[in-house]
Amino acid sequence: MLVIDMSTAVLASAFGEFAPDPDSVLCVESEFTLRETDLNLRGFFLLLPDPASLQVMLRALRLD
Repeated sequence: MLVIDMSTAVLASAFGEFAPDPDSVLCVESEFTLRETDLNLRGFFLLLPDPASLQVMLRALRLD
């Protein structure tokens, strides 16, 4: 699902619909550079996994 809106509206929508445990959010910051224009685009991926999936991800990232 992709949501584009003010950050508070995006988070409220996502938490209300998908987050079984709203205390568990994995945030991945990304930055892309467009070579032709030398423009940097920065953004965040917010993942709202269920607790079991979060543990798998944290183990894979060696953060558990």
